[in-house]
Amino acid sequence: MGGFNPEKTYETFDIDSDKYELASFIAIGKPGNPLMLPENSRDYETKPRLRKKLYEFVNRIS
Repeated sequence: MGGFNPEKTYETFDIDSDKYELASFIAIGKPGNPLMLPENSRDYETKPRLRKKLYEFVNRIS
């Protein structure tokens, strides 16, 4: 998940930044009502997802 604020997270959850490095976040839950979002976010969240085909980014070496 992009766009998280590591400094705020260290502070909020009282994480020792000298001992731990935040690398990623995982969203847990279910999508909310897109009508509650601002219009620009709503458009992004409701448009169809375009996924790459597996062969586009996996290279099999024999």
